[in-house]
Amino acid sequence: MPGTEYVAQVTDVDIKWKVSMAVSSNDVRSLNEPMVTMMLVTTEESGNTVNRPVEMTLTKFKELLSTMKQIQNQMELAKLV
Repeated sequence: MPGTEYVAQVTDVDIKWKVSMAVSSNDVRSLNEPMVTMMLVTTEESGNTVNRPVEMTLTKFKELLSTMKQIQNQMELAKLV
C-alpha cells in the first residue's frame, strides 16, 4: 500500500458491537436509519491496547459481512492448494 512503511503486528483482537438507531446527525436532521457501532480492541506488539471505533449504516455492515465471507472462502481455498 502506498505510504505504508511499517504495519504493526496486532494480537488479541476483540470486537464489541451493537445495533442502534440514528435519528439525526450533524449533516442531516432526520436519518431514522439503523446503525451498527463496532469497537475493535487490539493489543499491539508493544503491549498497548488500542480502541478503534467504527460506525456504519446497516447497508455498509452487510457489505462488510459479504467481504468477510469472501475473505474466509479465499483463505479456506488457500489451505486446499
